[in-house]
Amino acid sequence: MMDITNFMQMLDNQLQELLEKHPLLYGRHDPQQSRAAEFAKDRAFIMWCLLHLPDYPDIEIQEAIDAIIDGAEDKGIDAIYVPEKGKKILVMQTKHRRKPQGEGIKKNDLIQLINGVEWLLEGDLSTIGNSQFRARAEEFREAYQSFEYECVKIVFAATVEHGLSGEVQDEIDAALKKFQKRGTRFDIEILTVEKLMQLFITQVHQSFSLSIHLTLQGTPYLYEGGAARALIGTVKGVELAKLFDEHQYRILAANIRSFLGNVKINKGIQATARDQNESEFFWFYNNGVTFVCDEFSFRSLNDTTVKLDNAQIINGAQTISSLWQVWQESQSALQNINVVVRIIEKKGDIDFRRKVTLFTNSQNAVLQSDLVGTDTIQIELKRRLLEMGYYYEIRRGDYRSEREYLESKEIVIQDTFTLKFAAQALATFFEQLPALAKSQTVKLFLSQEDGGYYDKIFSPQTKPLHLILAITALRRASQIRDLITGEEVGGSKTEWLPKGHDTPPIWLPHADYFIAALIGYRHFNLSYVNDQSYLERFASWLKSDENTLKESYKYLIEILYRTIEGKENQYGYSHPKFFKNQSEYNRLKQEIKQVYLD
Repeated sequence: MMDITNFMQMLDNQLQELLEKHPLLYGRHDPQQSRAAEFAKDRAFIMWCLLHLPDYPDIEIQEAIDAIIDGAEDKGIDAIYVPEKGKKILVMQTKHRRKPQGEGIKKNDLIQLINGVEWLLEGDLSTIGNSQFRARAEEFREAYQSFEYECVKIVFAATVEHGLSGEVQDEIDAALKKFQKRGTRFDIEILTVEKLMQLFITQVHQSFSLSIHLTLQGTPYLYEGGAARALIGTVKGVELAKLFDEHQYRILAANIRSFLGNVKINKGIQATARDQNESEFFWFYNNGVTFVCDEFSFRSLNDTTVKLDNAQIINGAQTISSLWQVWQESQSALQNINVVVRIIEKKGDIDFRRKVTLFTNSQNAVLQSDLVGTDTIQIELKRRLLEMGYYYEIRRGDYRSEREYLESKEIVIQDTFTLKFAAQALATFFEQLPALAKSQTVKLFLSQEDGGYYDKIFSPQTKPLHLILAITALRRASQIRDLITGEEVGGSKTEWLPKGHDTPPIWLPHADYFIAALIGYRHFNLSYVNDQSYLERFASWLKSDENTLKESYKYLIEILYRTIEGKENQYGYSHPKFFKNQSEYNRLKQEIKQVYLD
């Protein structure tokens, strides 16, 4: 579960990403100067807030940049955004504190923002020399005076721990009372670091905002559970098939797995659906489908067409996709099939959704890696890697489900890899745990509290390039091994072996993880682990600098030869055991001479 420290690191990553994509945020400042970088990061934070406010889901990147007006004569205002008519005019001030702990909303900052809004309403715009501010202020004044907008929304967003003190709340109440006398609605919202974190998590996890309708058969059961409520009823199988046909994998975005294909359970679901004698009992045989949504609504329990806002299926992915496959074969095949559905309403609580997802998924075996596939860190890594042309499959079945959509958007994928393989590669290369990565993968997805390494392997500091580099190293070890152990006699294969060895060692097929880890240990300078240019240079070296890599590979193979020769005659020794033993790897490292790549 994400905490404030993790969020601040991920926020910093995103601000840096915004600066790389939009250098205009530096203004006239030199990006090479540290003070300029800090100034630009504060401006990036303004942009980040604009892009994450739920009242403005359609704001474009350029609109967000144009809305920023900080600088001289800004009247304590950082951004003014005038959306389409009928929506909320936004006035915002931000404070980007690097360390939220112990910090709070300062009364004087809020007063300055409120005074700035009052000036926007009736100040002399001609006195402003800041052209960007003046242009936005003129837009605000014109929109406000048109009476064609829902309200004026005033937002104070700050990465501070403490929110409203009594005196700050008094200022808000007094300001609202004064503003309401003008005959237009005003809202004031304070966003502390906790609220900003929730906005971030919500946006990351809600890739698709889907509103759907379900027609329930008979009278459903409504359960009121305090902060949440649920509706349990029956839906025609053909309706679920059509629902999946319309939304495809987008309706499964919150599930811990996408459609897994023709696995045993799905074959069973499809066989029952096709069987004329058995299909009428489908309701009894199947666990059904569970939806979560922000809100569901209906006219009455006797006429139940239910509308679900921001709906997702969190259990039943295999059921609905299997029914869709049968329906594709014959659209009359599902006429006798009814399916039990459960609709759960709880707005914006991602942790609650994840718990429901976990506890309701039991019909198929749940792997430990499935449980972290919906982690915020994983979803964010997937997004950033996709922008770089890599498909990171964080849930089983994702790529099969999303491939058609990616092709329709003309998104070119240069490589794909899974969450499990990425975890193995990271643990091997950076954490130097090749034996564990090879043979105890379940520990890669357990928290440190539960005796695992997930928190170390995947932290807020984990960058897409870390995954690319680690995977490149592990794949390179496998490629060289394939070359050496291939059927071709002599030639280039012997060039990778130490002097005096003309045939590949019998243990080499077991050694990929050890060799990838040793390459990292010998050549990668961990002091540059967060240096993007160094990461790119190292990955390029692995792929293309065959001569120096070849010499290093022969050096490592020679050390492995000597070590294994001294152990082969020991009682109980076997090559598989040796390469699954982390202690053996740690002893090997002591013999390695480190030669860092510059």
